[in-house]
Amino acid sequence: MTKLSYSYLLQLALIVSLQISPVIIYAQNAALAKGQNIFQNICAVCHGVKGEGGMGLPLKNIGDRLTQQQTIEKIKNPKEPMPKLWPNVLSDQAVQEVAEFVRTLR
Repeated sequence: MTKLSYSYLLQLALIVSLQISPVIIYAQNAALAKGQNIFQNICAVCHGVKGEGGMGLPLKNIGDRLTQQQTIEKIKNPKEPMPKLWPNVLSDQAVQEVAEFVRTLR
């Protein structure tokens, strides 16, 4: 069984057991995918493809240290040398999606 189908079966089991709307799970996965795409195209240059760091700070396990809102604030109001990309490059929605994705890095 592939990783994708295993993940799908787990989500399906969660939907059935908790009676969660599949639309909610799809929306969460879509937001993570968008956040990952933005991260790979903009942030990974400095923070590394897997968040391991480089010119920028490592972001692995940041979800253990910062809440979603704290992560959003760090992206919106970064300390130098990180560039301020919000609101000119990243919209509020994009910042939220990137923050959501970054918090999953392990």
